[in-house]
Amino acid sequence: MKDIFNRRLLITMGKGGVGRSLVTAALVQCALKRGMKVLCVQMTSEDRLSPLLGCQKATSEVVETLPGLFMVNIQAMDALKEYAVMQVRLEFIYRLVFENRAVKYFIRAVPALKDLVVLGKILFHEKETDAAGKPLYDIIIVDAPPTGHGIFLLNIPSVMLSAVHSGPINREVRDMYKVLTDPTLTAVNFVSLPEEMPASETMGLYKKLLEEYHIPPGVLFINAVFPPMFNPREQDVVENLVAGKLRGDWRLRCLLKCAHMSIARHRLNRHYVELLRKKLPLDCIELPYVFADEMDSAVTGMLAEIMETEFAASGRT
Repeated sequence: MKDIFNRRLLITMGKGGVGRSLVTAALVQCALKRGMKVLCVQMTSEDRLSPLLGCQKATSEVVETLPGLFMVNIQAMDALKEYAVMQVRLEFIYRLVFENRAVKYFIRAVPALKDLVVLGKILFHEKETDAAGKPLYDIIIVDAPPTGHGIFLLNIPSVMLSAVHSGPINREVRDMYKVLTDPTLTAVNFVSLPEEMPASETMGLYKKLLEEYHIPPGVLFINAVFPPMFNPREQDVVENLVAGKLRGDWRLRCLLKCAHMSIARHRLNRHYVELLRKKLPLDCIELPYVFADEMDSAVTGMLAEIMETEFAASGRT
């Protein structure tokens, strides 16, 4: 299994609702256990990671929320202001230009510009160094937007390079592209559910990122895999009873229906697990379905332990 923790930039991608933030939080915990100084990034979104890590809410400013863990929720307009002030050196010029109402409307109407600045902010942190000239963070773990927006975000440098052939923007975008496509620096981890639509979207995402955008892949996490509730003999008993249309107490029939549904769900999940493993040449970690009312740091810790066991089994701790 690939040692993804020797990369500088880990990006977690997947369809909305597959548990992308949960996997991101578990990866953060794995990195912290390795004694790494971690920057965890969300972008222009509701803060989903802080409850999963049991720490204070992330804001648009980088804050140490746990020992060794720094978090930021990048907001596009804040990142644009920071970038503009860094370039022109004078904040009053920023206010004069970028806080003009017409310019604000223009910026909001051009999503590529906002996403370019957000991506630039992430890669700025990747290049940050301390007083000794060493990287400020050992690893940056990014909870990317859902698939469609995530693909758009990661493809911006390539699109910009084809449109802008010289000047400072070309140089900065070229640096972004180099980092994103460098397999020694970056890895995109995929998160899917073992179901038809998420599996199909994950396979399409892998093909697009690898073949079209040349962004190096990391690990495939198949989340919420339903566990087997019955052994093969018990499954046969349940199915024979269902086939025979058991009559009697309604409560017994309800229990039988629940048993039959759990068998069917487990089989369906295994089908898509096997399909994903067959179609995607990636190291794969299966994460179990969690029977919990809400996802919290305890659930994150449990999944991180499963990940650690898989990494250890591959000799990549």
